[in-house]
Amino acid sequence: MQQTRQLTKAEKEAFWRKHITVQKTSGESQSAYCRKENLTYGSFRFWKKKLTALEADTGQLVEMPIFIPRIQEENQSLEIILSSPPRLQIPESFNPKALQKLLAILGVRT
Repeated sequence: MQQTRQLTKAEKEAFWRKHITVQKTSGESQSAYCRKENLTYGSFRFWKKKLTALEADTGQLVEMPIFIPRIQEENQSLEIILSSPPRLQIPESFNPKALQKLLAILGVRT
């Protein structure tokens, strides 16, 4: 008695991928191709859908570089000079909301 072994997942995928590719180029309908090749139409459609989904999942991944701007602390600092009269030096790049919070803390109305 001859024993048959189960196909591996990779072998099954290769088998069905080959048949799906051949059917596409044959010009035959899926059902006609399955009858000619002695394949079950339901299995053919199942594998076509499964392999199409796998290709869509793996085919859409694109590696994208991520740019994170570096904030230099000296550009974000204030300098308060306590002289007569007191002065506040603010660089142009300083966050205006941060300045408003500071002035509110100091009790200065704007």
